[in-house]
Amino acid sequence: MLFRQSPSSTEVGTVRVEWLGHASFRMRAPSGTVVYTDPYLLDPDPEKADVVIVTHEHFDHCAVDKLKRIIKDDTIIVAKDNCKPLLQEFHNTIFLKTGDVCDTKGISVKAFQAYNIRRFRAPDMPFHPKGLGAGFLFVIEGVRFYIAGDTDLVPEMKELTAESVDAALLPIGGTYTMDVDEAASAALIMRPKVAIPMHYNTFAEIRADPKRFAAAVRKSSKDIEVRILAPLVKV
Repeated sequence: MLFRQSPSSTEVGTVRVEWLGHASFRMRAPSGTVVYTDPYLLDPDPEKADVVIVTHEHFDHCAVDKLKRIIKDDTIIVAKDNCKPLLQEFHNTIFLKTGDVCDTKGISVKAFQAYNIRRFRAPDMPFHPKGLGAGFLFVIEGVRFYIAGDTDLVPEMKELTAESVDAALLPIGGTYTMDVDEAASAALIMRPKVAIPMHYNTFAEIRADPKRFAAAVRKSSKDIEVRILAPLVKV
């Protein structure tokens, strides 16, 4: 199967993946471990997190009020180091710079570059300058996920080729991140088993058609399965 329209959740290996919307995902492992990424959008009564991964400090990724809804006493937040000023009230935090690696609750996490080289708020002022954010490779019970964060198609993505990514979560909305064609190129560089588009149709300025992303990947590779999820949280 090259791509399929599906509801809000899918399985990658043994891990259940739910797309809440935007860059917000919830993963459940067979052991019961629950991992969130960038929990900006949440359902009304969200399950508590064991680990939360935060790619950068912007409000739609590092949302403190939303974090409070999913934190329990032993929840660990793994975040890009720039998030530290926003997360001072949380005690179980691990801050990573690009290239750093950590292992927490049996989940290994490594930070990769994520930044803009084509998208600017003003001349020489990218929306996401190099060093602001990160993409994260994280492994849940043997299943290898990569969330790209807010990024353009950057040269460092070639490093992911050697990481045997099972599922890549890639922004396609343009304006602040890769667009459909750039995200397809990123998938072809990383060569994950599964590619899931994200970070689109949340706001008026980041509209994109995920079927175009699927078609662009399919045109060049029959080995990458694109799974288009419906956001669980409507905005």
